[in-house]
Amino acid sequence: MERLRSVNTNFWKDPWVESLKPEEKLLFLYLITNPHTNMLGVYEVSIKRMAADTGLTEERVSKCFEVFETHRKGLFEDNYVILPNFLKNQKMNPNMQKSAVKTFNYLPNWLKDKISDTPLEGFERLSKALEGFGMVRKIEREIEREIEMESEKENIIKETGNCLMKNSGVTPEDISSAFLNTKDLQQADPEHYFNQVLDWSSANNKMKKDWVAAVRNWARGDLGKGQLKVLPYKPQRLGEGKNRL
Repeated sequence: MERLRSVNTNFWKDPWVESLKPEEKLLFLYLITNPHTNMLGVYEVSIKRMAADTGLTEERVSKCFEVFETHRKGLFEDNYVILPNFLKNQKMNPNMQKSAVKTFNYLPNWLKDKISDTPLEGFERLSKALEGFGMVRKIEREIEREIEMESEKENIIKETGNCLMKNSGVTPEDISSAFLNTKDLQQADPEHYFNQVLDWSSANNKMKKDWVAAVRNWARGDLGKGQLKVLPYKPQRLGEGKNRL
């Protein structure tokens, strides 16, 4: 689904923006308007993807981030773009605030801790904005409860009998397609979760009507715990071997 991203015309009058080189202006404008952005201003995208979208080289993208980091305007760490001032420049209605908090809850634990529990320099404004939305941890717990309830409804327990998932006809390709069409599971490893649930059955020893949904809920359970198994690839980091930003 297409999303609208508005940019204030004062963007070009900002003294910091005026000080940037043309390719730095291009990349920063991309960071606040590209399809991967969200209401939080913290999202996952690779250096390779940013280079392809902007026409810049991967090396040039990395150099631009060094400039952004110096001024605490943008950081790149473990394939995550972090824009500390993003929320400050948004006029958030209640639904937008809820979206920002939910996005926060789905971040990796190490990143959530950095932003909220022990915010580093440059993250204070982002952390305070989240606190201003209120009840971040409460909403996180509510999401965890929803995931638990979904798992309970599926009654996934280990048993034997003809109701086993491996007898359902579901294939790894079915799981892969389901994950690709589920926004928060697009990077989940379908083969891992297919094999994990292969010998599971329902509590009443009857074949489930929707084993794909059962596998999806199982993966969401891991997602809620920050333990989602993702497709095997080596994350791209800024500077190849340098310390984290």
